Amino acid sequence: MGRLPEFSAGLLALLFGALLAPPAGSAESFGLDDLDRQSFRFGGTVKVLGLGYRLASPDAGDSNEGTLNTSLRLRLSGEPRRGLGYEVHLRLEDSLFSLPRVASSAVGTRQPLFRGLGQGSAWSEDDHHRLFAEVAYANVRFSHGNADLVIGRQAVTFGRSFFWNPTDWLSSFTPTEIDREYKAGVDAARLSLALGRFSGAELLYAYGEDGARDESALITRVFTNLGGWDLEVLGGSVWIDDRLGFAFSGDLGGAGLRGELSWHEPRRGASGEDVEADFLRATLEADYRWPSSLYLIFELHHSGWGSSEVEDYARLFASSRLLTGQVTNVGRDYLATSLSYEITPIATGSLAVLVNLHDGSGLVHPTFSRSLSDESRLVLGADLPWGPDPDAEGPRSEYGAYASTLWLQWQWSF
Repeated sequence: MGRLPEFSAGLLALLFGALLAPPAGSAESFGLDDLDRQSFRFGGTVKVLGLGYRLASPDAGDSNEGTLNTSLRLRLSGEPRRGLGYEVHLRLEDSLFSLPRVASSAVGTRQPLFRGLGQGSAWSEDDHHRLFAEVAYANVRFSHGNADLVIGRQAVTFGRSFFWNPTDWLSSFTPTEIDREYKAGVDAARLSLALGRFSGAELLYAYGEDGARDESALITRVFTNLGGWDLEVLGGSVWIDDRLGFAFSGDLGGAGLRGELSWHEPRRGASGEDVEADFLRATLEADYRWPSSLYLIFELHHSGWGSSEVEDYARLFASSRLLTGQVTNVGRDYLATSLSYEITPIATGSLAVLVNLHDGSGLVHPTFSRSLSDESRLVLGADLPWGPDPDAEGPRSEYGAYASTLWLQWQWSF
């Protein structure tokens, strides 16, 4: 359930800052100078997401279900003095389910790691309704010279690929994530040191449950640019693994080229599972943008943790490694491509296709986004899987076990 005091403390901090912050566009009427406006910046986002599902059951047949999620995110940030900044995000979400806690490829039920200070609070919860609140971000940043230190709940991103990010060890999006505006925050202390214009080093500690080593992370990362190519190496202890990673990105013949690989040496099994063998995850991605705004992404992904055998899927779907978001798929090798186009200055369409190269199943992910104003937009999308449906013995393909989903999201920022 999480801890109610965690949200209450964040709410008090946010309300205090909001009372001191001037209304948008009215700083001059309050006689505030630039420093005051930098010290308190208040805003937020309202999002309403409706999803319809078609679920296949070996026993009961197909059924049509739905979910309605309404969320409010309140943001307060500022720089009250040079070298000192802060950020607080509070998030409230109200969810209605036609079927108890329906999940699909579009909206997962991941259990975030590295949140030793609390997972948030369910204020009301039953089989068809959930009201949830959390401190999404709450951190302080100290800067001095070429060093930055950020302490608290924060977004941390490693890696460069779009669909699969093997080196994004702490919190990553799924390949078909609907909303990529904000990542799940982790409780961490992150020290960054600039060693040159395009090079630097980082030391990060992420605090897990009770500070236990197998629930936390300690990562060292160094990066640089050689011959126009961005390179990075990172390594450390992450959750139940010792890991070593490498990533690169650059341009080749007018196209972007990126790659990531992550080597995992598990120290123990997850949640009572057997200790896993060492494994490699790797991604190779290329993209190209035409002057017309047409944009193409092509990506190959290998997961040594996954399996090429359908018989293993049921066990892998239930693994803590998947449920915590440390991996996002149960197969071994994948191909993904995405094509997007700016139809008008306020409307964009895209089409992504993901394929499991071993069982032949896949998923089509079309989206259409239209700006309604400077502050709001509407996004329509779908997840359309193909592959044999599960039977009484379990999955017969990976994407065949996914629900067909149609969704519509309205967003408004203030």
